[in-house]
Amino acid sequence: MTKFTIFALAALSSGLLISPSVAAESSVRIIEVADLDLASPTGQHQFQTRATRAAIELCGEASNVDLSGRNDVRQCRDDVIAQANQQREVRLASRSAGPIRVAAR
Repeated sequence: MTKFTIFALAALSSGLLISPSVAAESSVRIIEVADLDLASPTGQHQFQTRATRAAIELCGEASNVDLSGRNDVRQCRDDVIAQANQQREVRLASRSAGPIRVAAR
């Protein structure tokens, strides 16, 4: 039993050392929009698809039994998509085709 506890603690501590760097790398996504006509319905649909994909990648998923976690993920995704839509509106107003950066908080 003691060997198992020591092994579990070693595995846990090594995971904690790795996870912050992984989290730091995955906290921002870039949505390319140069190839889209954001003023057209087709371009807006393609943008929404890309924004949704970025939100899913940034926020991850929670277990079906973790209701609080699922609510957190849902809120995170809503925030990321709202952030992307706000930047899309700025791009439309300024006629800029630069990429849009979104981040999870």
